Amino acid sequence: MFRRRLGEAAYALTDGPIALAGLLAVLLTFTVGVLLVVVVVGVPVLAAGVVAARGWARFERARARVLLGERVPDPPTVTAVPRLADLTDAAGWRAVLYLLVKAPLAGVTSALAICVYGGAGQALTYPLWFSRTPMVFGMYTLDTLPSVLAVVLIGLVLLFAGGWLLLGPLALSRLAVRGLLGPSRLAGRIRALEQARGQAVDASAATLRQIERDLHDGTQARLVTLAMDLGHARELLGDVDDGGPAATRLRATVEAAHRNAQQAVVELRHLVQNIHPPVLDTGLEPALRSLTEALTVPVTLRVELAGRPPPAVETIAYFCAVELLGNMVKHSGADAATVDVTGDRAWMTLRVRDDGTGGAAVRGGVPGGGGTGLAGLAARIGTVDGTLQIDSPSGGPTVVTIGLPMTI
Repeated sequence: MFRRRLGEAAYALTDGPIALAGLLAVLLTFTVGVLLVVVVVGVPVLAAGVVAARGWARFERARARVLLGERVPDPPTVTAVPRLADLTDAAGWRAVLYLLVKAPLAGVTSALAICVYGGAGQALTYPLWFSRTPMVFGMYTLDTLPSVLAVVLIGLVLLFAGGWLLLGPLALSRLAVRGLLGPSRLAGRIRALEQARGQAVDASAATLRQIERDLHDGTQARLVTLAMDLGHARELLGDVDDGGPAATRLRATVEAAHRNAQQAVVELRHLVQNIHPPVLDTGLEPALRSLTEALTVPVTLRVELAGRPPPAVETIAYFCAVELLGNMVKHSGADAATVDVTGDRAWMTLRVRDDGTGGAAVRGGVPGGGGTGLAGLAARIGTVDGTLQIDSPSGGPTVVTIGLPMTI
């Protein structure tokens, strides 16, 4: 209880100066931004003001957590670099509103706290200085022992009652922090859905990897053994001298079974590759390098990532590259292509460019000009809220840009 009261007292005493500093910073930034709008420079200044307000909100949430015990989750994060898009950031504008609303409330809170705790401190220290400058209350001078003890008692009452006197202003401050600095109800719901989606995508990727391993280590190995056994049986039958009809039919049956087993192994390997290529276990760059080196068209590969993407995102990026490079080889007539993979810790970009004939297009929100392959590509990307852009004028070149989140 004492620690809580001490934190509330520290919050109330510092609330006014901190809120005033935040208000002045916002007013200065937005005043300069509005004045400079006519020369375009003001727009980035306003965007910087919104970003700064988000930073101030982060400080206010931390202060409320440490001093008031009020834990408010952060709203969805955005880039720390001011951009024009930050002008539409709802959390940033709510932080600006918080600074405007909090200033008068913080002024009242600090004034009340100074009166209460300042009076309590003055009364509690009265025995130390009453002999030099005694208090005067009406016609009475408070310089006797009973009066001094009475003043100290009043100080104790103020000290312990201060927390109750500040309950109202602090409750309003808690309400402002929760309502304006935390995620909105809609943002909270979106975050919950995104987390559920990310868990489902990760679980699906893990299940596919397990299926791939089971098929590779179990079913595929047995089929390979069966094909070898049938091949051995065919060789043994070749040494039999009996040329009767039964032996001929047996040889034909074994031959057909051997071919079918070999075809099943090939199809199963292709299926395993489409579920989860084992080469992806070593990372996206080695997988893409293995893919590009196997093509008949020369492909230049460049990968610059700040970290390794989640397995589900790696799989999506790899299959997108497979589809785009496959289309390039089969349909574009290109002589060369480039694959660029870049990204930071929040977003990665896969860009595939070829010097082919072009002609791919997006119509009605569904990629066209490439059959069901590009539509399936768009569906894959959409599962993690990625982006797809196709620039393919007639005569080329074709540039396909895919954006994928680094966290899901």
